[in-house]
This record gives sequence, structure tokens and C-alpha cells, in this order.
Amino acid sequence: MEEFSSYEKAVSAADQRASHSYFDHYVVTHDEWGFVVMNEGDYGRIPEHYLERIAYCAEAGLIDEY
Repeated sequence: MEEFSSYEKAVSAADQRASHSYFDHYVVTHDEWGFVVMNEGDYGRIPEHYLERIAYCAEAGLIDEY
């Protein structure tokens, strides 16, 4: 059985979380942890120093517009 890379695991988690969220989810590179998933709902606005580290964006699956 083939193992997924940490990036692929993070992308999968971001896609899954974003499908049930009002916020986009970002896979961000981190020096110590490899790839992490974050969204603006968790942290407020994503800090400036992480913006250049975004490797993937999963768009939110829920919207408030009717």
C-alpha cells in the first residue's frame, strides 16, 4: 500500500474541512511541522508571514448568501 506524503494528507484534510465550513482552508508550509492546515475562522486574519507560505487553498463549501 502506498503512503501519502504529508502534503497530500494536509490537502485531503483541508478539502474535507472546507466542505463543511464558511471559511477557505489553506495548506501552509511550516518549518517544524511540515504542512499545516489553517483557516481564518480559527485564527482571525492569517498572519502576513504565512501568506507567502500558502501551498494550497480549499474553497469553503458553505455560504451565507441566499
